[in-house]
Amino acid sequence: MSHLKPKTQPETHIRRQVRDYLRVKGYFTWRNAQSAISEKGIPDLMAVRLTKRAEFKQIIEKALSGEVVRQDMLLDRIYDVLEGEGLMCMFEAWEIKTATGKISEHQERFIAELKAQGCRRAGVARRYEDVE
Repeated sequence: MSHLKPKTQPETHIRRQVRDYLRVKGYFTWRNAQSAISEKGIPDLMAVRLTKRAEFKQIIEKALSGEVVRQDMLLDRIYDVLEGEGLMCMFEAWEIKTATGKISEHQERFIAELKAQGCRRAGVARRYEDVE
């Protein structure tokens, strides 16, 4: 039965959903393939996009009007705009895991280092909703 296509692994399915969601939001995404020369713990998926200050104004206006906006998202974006000149680069890094998948010590340290460097959108995604 070698003619049958191999089943997609659950982590692959989650990664594709997260990637597709981020691409719809305007991000350029790439997958980090692990190898013997890779940095240990590097997240599976990275994403970046340029954002205009006007977008932040809309987010802040929504928050002030009482519309629901995630507080962490609002604070992150306000902070990023403070140093910008109208354009800024949004960066995200996600380790993809199934509902029962465990994050390694190296992955945990890498994500912690990204956050220590100011990347507030880094972590573990077990479903695409985790990156909303």
